This record gives sequence, C-alpha cells and structure tokens, in this order.
Amino acid sequence: MCVEWERNIYQIFLFYGLSELDIITMASLEFKDSTLFWWNQVKKDIKNGRREIVTLVDLKDCMRSIFVPFFFKSKIILKYQKRKRV
Repeated sequence: MCVEWERNIYQIFLFYGLSELDIITMASLEFKDSTLFWWNQVKKDIKNGRREIVTLVDLKDCMRSIFVPFFFKSKIILKYQKRKRV
C-alpha cells in the first residue's frame, strides 16, 4: 500500500540524514510517465514562484491532490486509523 511505502521510504531517508530538499530530489527520481510530466510542470511553477514544495509532506500532499481519487483517500485514512488503534 502506498501509505506503508511512504512511511518506509521516509524512515530510510531519515536514517541517512538527508535534508528535506535531498529527500524530495531522491523521491522524484522514481517518477515516470505522467508523474514525471507533472513533476516537470511543478518544478517550473516552483521556479516562477507559483508553488512551494519544501518538505516531503508538501510533495505527498501535492501528489495526492492530483493522483489519488477522493474515495481512495478516505479509504486509506480509515484503514490507517484502524491500524493505529491496534
């Protein structure tokens, strides 16, 4: 599941002591196809001051708003909350 991947990858990045900018750069190396096209547009927006992504949380929020359908977001949140309770 993508939530588990996010948590695991963030832990790996923290283990190596990477800065937030390095984390964003490393994570973006995995982008392909439509995600890469989207990321190139985001980088242009950042350069022109129309958007700001300075943390991995910013990147994840931005990506989720574009790529994850609303019903799936709700399902992920509910599943994650259930796991936290256990």
